[in-house]
Amino acid sequence: MHDPSPQATQPALTVFYDGSCPLCAPEIQFYQRRRGAAQVAWIDASACSNSMLAPGLSRADALQRFHVRDAAGQLASSGRAFAVLWS
Repeated sequence: MHDPSPQATQPALTVFYDGSCPLCAPEIQFYQRRRGAAQVAWIDASACSNSMLAPGLSRADALQRFHVRDAAGQLASSGRAFAVLWS
């Protein structure tokens, strides 16, 4: 039987990025083609609903800097966020 618990549906990592940024979008597309990308939830902050943003992450902040949220709910931004994604 399928386990509907949050751990069963929680992605390993959620990436919040600005899909309208001409520099950011190609870089994100590069990461989306890498091994393991299927375990990542990719959220385009320029096009998503407010409910899809992480708690405590405003759209303005999400568009200004790169953010990731791990499965435990920890939010990281900028260089630290890239380090989390690369790991």
